[in-house]
Amino acid sequence: MFLKNIKHSVLYYVFLYLKVDGINGRSYTYTQLKALYTKCGSALTRKGFKKGDVLCIYSSNLPEYQIIVGAVLIIGGIVTTANPLSTVGTYPDIQ
Repeated sequence: MFLKNIKHSVLYYVFLYLKVDGINGRSYTYTQLKALYTKCGSALTRKGFKKGDVLCIYSSNLPEYQIIVGAVLIIGGIVTTANPLSTVGTYPDIQ
């Protein structure tokens, strides 16, 4: 009975869409995210990013944030974050 009615429940949308932007409704399915992790990870690798490297993300909370985090973690890199409200002087050592 549960599986028969799953399309009418909130769980259906939770399983169908992993990330949804509450402001404009932009969303990504699990299948799309998997492809985007691979595509983004490939681009990072071509740019010289490798296992053990650290990537600092300076961004507001967007659905695409998950894409870069996933790509870096798949490569074996380390993710750190910076507050998007900070100024240039807050992080003098970031290149």
